[in-house]
Amino acid sequence: GQDLQQRVFAAKDATTASRACILAGLLYLVFGSLPLVLGFASLVTHPGGTLDPVAYLANTYLSPTMLVVFVIAVVSMIVSTATSAVLAPATILGHNLLARIPYFKNERALFRDRLSVVLVSIGGFCIAMLGQSLMGLLDIALSIQLCALFVPVVFGIYGRPRNQACCVLAMLFGFLTWSITHGIEVWNPTHISLLSTMQVIPSDFYGLAASIVGYRLGLKAGPTTSTEDLASTRDSP
Repeated sequence: GQDLQQRVFAAKDATTASRACILAGLLYLVFGSLPLVLGFASLVTHPGGTLDPVAYLANTYLSPTMLVVFVIAVVSMIVSTATSAVLAPATILGHNLLARIPYFKNERALFRDRLSVVLVSIGGFCIAMLGQSLMGLLDIALSIQLCALFVPVVFGIYGRPRNQACCVLAMLFGFLTWSITHGIEVWNPTHISLLSTMQVIPSDFYGLAASIVGYRLGLKAGPTTSTEDLASTRDSP
């Protein structure tokens, strides 16, 4: 994510960044395995139970003082994750999109960033209220990344420099197509034969194919841009 990239760019050299990423990955596996171990332990201490294993073990084995510390730690973890998830897209929205609008020039940079945080927070809250489960929201998030970001990122890294229309059309085509086909899946119109037949193919594949089509159309929309031109366009507001 963006927070990882910020830490990599803040390193003093490439060796430090590489070693830090490897060490962080190992520590992530260690701490990430703790809930897994607690889940396995609950199968022994409370076999056949339907309760949350972490909450059950905390209520059973922790003292009231440690239980308060446990709750504070869980809340801190959730808040930390939420703030990172809000600030990362808000930064992209403010500096890459809103900064191109003449109204949001340098003298309104602070207001622009604050507005981006508010907009992303409202959007995230609305999406969370529409979801039925955490796994369902995660599935939607990964589907959007596949349909809107996968093609421009892969072609941008491994392909030759192209124009901005390739990226924009790939994201628009992929996201809009996925939104329509995913809406059809949720609606599940069994009385319409064509729409019912379309559900044989998952909406992710429709979005990915549309993203590729949008990228190909972007190649014909304008001339190929050099790396220097892309860098100057990116740095300009």
